[in-house]
Amino acid sequence: MSCSFRGYSVRTQALLGIMAMAAALALGAQVAHAVAYEEISAVELKDRIDDKDDTGFLILDIRDPEDYQAGHLPGAINIPLKTLGYRVYSLDKTREVIAYCDHGIQSRVACQVLTSAGFKDVYNLTGGLDAWTYPLEVQNGRASI
Repeated sequence: MSCSFRGYSVRTQALLGIMAMAAALALGAQVAHAVAYEEISAVELKDRIDDKDDTGFLILDIRDPEDYQAGHLPGAINIPLKTLGYRVYSLDKTREVIAYCDHGIQSRVACQVLTSAGFKDVYNLTGGLDAWTYPLEVQNGRASI
């Protein structure tokens, strides 16, 4: 299944994304007993990032682009939560997805959107970036804490 909103205005894309998220959350509430996500700690995620043989996962930063550019987890891609509803179908459902935000709360909503869209291996970074004590990547390749 694919979904494309090319050709629509940014405002329309955002509205359609919000509607898709609301539908996914409603569906998620109905099947919450069957589809769930798990939590992953900062230490566990750091170990996975450092293990160069462990490449079957995607780190998803759901914050705004400005926050992502200021510093993000190594290897993370940025899909803001407000656009995830319609961009979720561009992601590979066969990969594990680890979502995070600043505090680990909004990324729970992202995890619900992902599981409702059919993703099976979904994780939320417990505590978000607040729990991450390791270096971050920034757009120009320099690390900051």
